[in-house]
Amino acid sequence: MSSDGDTRRLSPPDPLTALLGPEPAEDEWRERRRGKVGASLAPSICLPGVLPWLSPLSAYEAAMGSGPTPNLAMKAGAALERGVLEEVEAASGGLHLWPNGRRWVQHPTLTWLGCTPDAWLSRVPYPTKVEELVGIVQVK
Repeated sequence: MSSDGDTRRLSPPDPLTALLGPEPAEDEWRERRRGKVGASLAPSICLPGVLPWLSPLSAYEAAMGSGPTPNLAMKAGAALERGVLEEVEAASGGLHLWPNGRRWVQHPTLTWLGCTPDAWLSRVPYPTKVEELVGIVQVK
C-alpha cells in the first residue's frame, strides 16, 4: 500500500503468503479463532466497561463463535481501515506496510491468545524473511 496510489505491492505475489502462509477462507479463519481471545476481545475482558458495546459476556460469546452481528460502528470501522493504514504508512518514517487479510497469528506460548493484525510493517519494500517484519498495525 502506498499513499501515492501505487498498489503493485497489493497484487500477487504477496510476500506475506510466502512468509506466513496463504490467507485462509473466512470459515477457516473463524475456526482458527474459535475459543481464543484476540485483539478485538481483549479490552472488554481485561478492562470490563472500557468498550461500552462489548461486555465480557459478549466477548466470550464472540470467542465461542456466536459473536455480535456487525453493526454500523463495525461496518464503518472496516470501511475506514484502508485509509487509516495509508496514514500510518505515511507517518511511519519510511516503513512499508503490508495488509494482513485474515491471517490469524497465534501467541507462541499462550494457546488461547492471538490476533489477526490489520497489517505488518517492514523496513524493506518487499520482505523475504520474517525477521524483516518489524511490527504490526491494529486499527481500532
